[in-house]
Amino acid sequence: TVIDVLPFASTISSESNLFDLEVGDGGLLYILDAGLNSILTYDQSTSTFDVLVTLPDVPNNSGVGPPTSDSVPTALERDGDDLLISTLTGFPFTAGVATLYRIDPQGNLSVEYTGLSVITDVAVDPTDGDIAVAQFASFALPAGWNPDGVVIMEDSSGTRTTVLSSANGDFSNAYPISIEACDGMVWTAFFQLSGGAQVIGVDPNGTASDVVIDGQVFIEGGRHGFLDKGIYIVVFFTQNGRVICISGCSPYTVNQQFTQRKDIGV
Repeated sequence: TVIDVLPFASTISSESNLFDLEVGDGGLLYILDAGLNSILTYDQSTSTFDVLVTLPDVPNNSGVGPPTSDSVPTALERDGDDLLISTLTGFPFTAGVATLYRIDPQGNLSVEYTGLSVITDVAVDPTDGDIAVAQFASFALPAGWNPDGVVIMEDSSGTRTTVLSSANGDFSNAYPISIEACDGMVWTAFFQLSGGAQVIGVDPNGTASDVVIDGQVFIEGGRHGFLDKGIYIVVFFTQNGRVICISGCSPYTVNQQFTQRKDIGV
C-alpha cells in the first residue's frame, strides 16, 4: 500500500519533509514532517489525514538570522499512549533550545525537557521507562559543526545521566545519529567524519563497548531496533543507496559481536 502524503502536506506548505513514522492503536499512523514542523496522522480506515500538532518556534539569540527558528522535529517514539518528539532546531542551531516534547492522543503538547542542542533521536527503554536522547553536536559560525555530541538518559525520577560523551573520550570525530534502549542498555549509531559507521552499547553499569563497520557511510543515519528473543538488528543506509543489515548481536551482553551481515540491496 502506498500512502501519498504530499497532496495533503502541500495544502499547508511546499516544504514537506517526512522523517519518521510511528504506528498507534487501531493502525493510526503518526507521521513526522520536519518541513512542516508538524506531526500528522493518517487514519487507514477512512484514508484521511489530519494535523495532530505543529511545534512552536524556538528563540534565536545568536545574533544571526531572524529572532526565532523552526523546531524541526527529528524523531518519534511511543511512550505508552503518548508520543515523544525530539527536535533539531533550525539554523543557526542555537545552543540550549532543542526540546523533547510529549504529546498525548488528544494532541496536548507539553515539554518533557529542554536545554539541549540539536537532538537527532529519542528512545524509551520498555523495561523501565527511562528515556535516552542523542545530542548531535554544537554549531558556531564561522567554524560550523563541532563533534562534541552526547547521549543522555533520564530516569523516572527526572535524574539525567550522560552515558556517552566525546568530552569523556567515549567517541571522537563522530556524530550520534540514532539510538535504541532495552533492558538498561543504550545503543547509539554514529556517523564518523572519516566516512565509516560506529555502534556503541552502554550497559547499566556504564561500561561501553563498540563495533565499527568500516566503509559504510550514512546518508541520513542508521535506523535500528530490537526484535524478539534479544536479537539486535542494525540497518545502515549507505552512501550508494544500498541497505546493510547486520544481526546476531545480543543486547544483554557487553562484549558483543555481530555474527551475520547481509547486503539486502536498494
